Amino acid sequence: MLKEDVCEGGNLATCYDDGDATANLPCGVIPDVIPHLCKFLGIEDIKVCRLVCKSWNYGATPVLRARAVIQITLYSKIYENFASRQEVEGRWVEMCERLKFCPIKIRLCNPYRYSITSIPPIDLETFPPVKKLKYIRTDLRNGKDWQTEQWQTDLCHKIILDSSTTLEKLWFIWDSDEDFPSFGGYTFAKLKKLRIFDRQGCRNQSRERIGQALTEAFPGLESLHMKGKNLYEISKMNILPKFPLSLTSLWLTGYFNTNGMECLLQIPAPLKKLVFHLISLEGNDDRVDELDTIFYKLLHKHSPSLEKLSVDIRWTLFRADLEWKVPTFPALKSLKILGSDLFENLEFEVGPGSGNFGRIDYKACFPVLEKLHVSNRLDDFSSVAAFLPEDRSAVVESVKDVNLNFLGDRFTNVDILAQTELYTRLLDIFPNARDSIGILSRKLEN
Repeated sequence: MLKEDVCEGGNLATCYDDGDATANLPCGVIPDVIPHLCKFLGIEDIKVCRLVCKSWNYGATPVLRARAVIQITLYSKIYENFASRQEVEGRWVEMCERLKFCPIKIRLCNPYRYSITSIPPIDLETFPPVKKLKYIRTDLRNGKDWQTEQWQTDLCHKIILDSSTTLEKLWFIWDSDEDFPSFGGYTFAKLKKLRIFDRQGCRNQSRERIGQALTEAFPGLESLHMKGKNLYEISKMNILPKFPLSLTSLWLTGYFNTNGMECLLQIPAPLKKLVFHLISLEGNDDRVDELDTIFYKLLHKHSPSLEKLSVDIRWTLFRADLEWKVPTFPALKSLKILGSDLFENLEFEVGPGSGNFGRIDYKACFPVLEKLHVSNRLDDFSSVAAFLPEDRSAVVESVKDVNLNFLGDRFTNVDILAQTELYTRLLDIFPNARDSIGILSRKLEN
């Protein structure tokens, strides 16, 4: 998958060729094929394609417009001593031209404190109107080498609000002293994806505004990515049951506890994607004995609709005595378990609604599973045994992608032999994943 592309400089002007637009096309490529080919390229390669000839420029430019994210570095007056007036005005004109080229997706950020390459607005009143954006990413920093001024924050908020009728994706990153914007009185009917992340800590005012936005301003929200601790604090306002029913994807990261896991049961919509990414369970959790039961309730609630499940949970205080149970997942296509050693006592439901648990049976528990990724943090292959059927003749045809990853302090000849035997068995269990089966063993750094 291609990563997000950002245009921060370079020539975005249209490039033409003096010759006939349809003559001597490289490699015999017809014009209608060029846009399709460019969809598989990175943004720098697309820029090169635009320089080939007029037809390539014509075909590649719409793809570049759709993919490019125009970065706007917000300038402060304290930097004026680093550049001449002519240079300052030139950068301002260049930024305006880039906005005209792709007025769809932008990234707003404050510059490195002593940067001389930022693009300065001569006067905020002359800042060109930026409306009808589909994607906005803000990245405002405060610290030793960055300093956000109030006008920069206000401008970011204004640009977001001005695109309330068209915005589809919002990525809002800020530091502890930057409040989340107020969306009171605005409705973002087309917003589908929201990612919010505070680097240092979220204040109560920001949490209240986030809660208001999730329950009132974003009625069609489908994907939410945020810190688990912030979601738990918001749940104390009794607003999680009011989350939009359109929400199908939830991605949580950071510190979490049993109370936070339990609050997720209040989300009303059936989820299709649930990701716990780099979750650190707090060591002072006084309800940790209930964690496995609550986690099962959460999975069971969303099991009929869940298509992707990714679990990367790390312990501050390791507990190996919990008994984890997994319900049947009739729609699950992707399962990723990072740190499988956490789930030493793991059992799977032997049939839909049976209430009985035992060794894994893919046909009963994961009938349509296509991707299986499991990793552990111990130099011990036994932690993945729970994902191998008890019946050694079992064959799982739906799975097409299998990857196992082991991290440990040492790997002996016995480990290598066990790894070889495991690889052979995986080939027998997942015959349609032969081209993807991977077992990676890596030593932990001291």
